[in-house]
Amino acid sequence: MEMKRVLELHRQMIKDKKIPTELYKHTTISNNLYKTLANAELWFAAPTSFNDPFDCQINDQTNWTDDNIREYVTKTVQTSGEEIDPEDVVRGNQQNPGNFNKFFTSNLKKLLSTQGVACFLPTPENLLLWAHYSDSHKGVCLKFDITKDEDLFALTFAVKYPKDNKYPHFDYLTQRDQLVNKAMLTKSIHWKYEDEIRVLKPNFGNHPFAKECLKEIIFGCHADPNEIRTIRQIVTNAKYPDLKLKQVKLKENEYGIEFIEI
Repeated sequence: MEMKRVLELHRQMIKDKKIPTELYKHTTISNNLYKTLANAELWFAAPTSFNDPFDCQINDQTNWTDDNIREYVTKTVQTSGEEIDPEDVVRGNQQNPGNFNKFFTSNLKKLLSTQGVACFLPTPENLLLWAHYSDSHKGVCLKFDITKDEDLFALTFAVKYPKDNKYPHFDYLTQRDQLVNKAMLTKSIHWKYEDEIRVLKPNFGNHPFAKECLKEIIFGCHADPNEIRTIRQIVTNAKYPDLKLKQVKLKENEYGIEFIEI
C-alpha cells in the first residue's frame, strides 16, 4: 500500500477515535533509555522476542489445494530468496497431509522475526503497569503525541482481545494481506487489562522519532534523584522543543496517582 493511502487511513482512524492521539510507553531507566532520549530513537522489537509465548499465533483455516501451495511457496521464495522447489512441498504434503501446515507456520515465524513492533498504552494511570513495566515505580513513562510524527506512527493499531480466547482465524485465500497484522495485533483475553496499542514497522531495530512528538517524561514515585538529573541533562542537551518532566505522586486515601511537574 502506498504511503499516501496509509496516512489517509491513519488520520481517519484518529478521527474515528479508533486510536488515541497520545500514547504512553513504560520503561526502566537504563543506558538504553539514555540512548533513546539522546538520539531520539525508539526501539522496535521483533515480535518473536516477546515474553508471551502465545503472542503472534494464528489458526490457519485455509483450504490448501496443490495450486494454492505452489502459489504460496513461489511467493515465499521470491521474497526470502530461499531455494525451495514448490513441487517438493506439494509432494511432501500429498504424502504426509498436514506437512504444509508446519511449513506455513515455520515461514510465518521467519516473517515475524524480521518485523518491528513498539508497544504503547492509551493512559499513564494504570497502577499495575507502573509496577510491571516501569521497574516498580523506579522507571519512567514516556508520552508521545503521534500527530507530530505521522511517518513513525502511520501503522498504529489497538490490540484485539477475542472474547472466546481463541487464536484469530486466517484464510490465505481471502485474507493474505492481513496475515502479519492478524498475528501481531491479537492477544489473549488475559492481557485485556493493558488495552495495548502497537505501532508496526517492516523491520525491527531503532527508528528515529521527531523530537516534537515526545511531550512528557513521567518518573515513577521511587525514581532515583540522580537518574532524574541525568535524564534532565540529556534532554536539555538534545533540545527537545516541548517537553515536560513530571513525577508520580500517590493520592491520599485512595488507590490512585497524579503527575506533578518537576
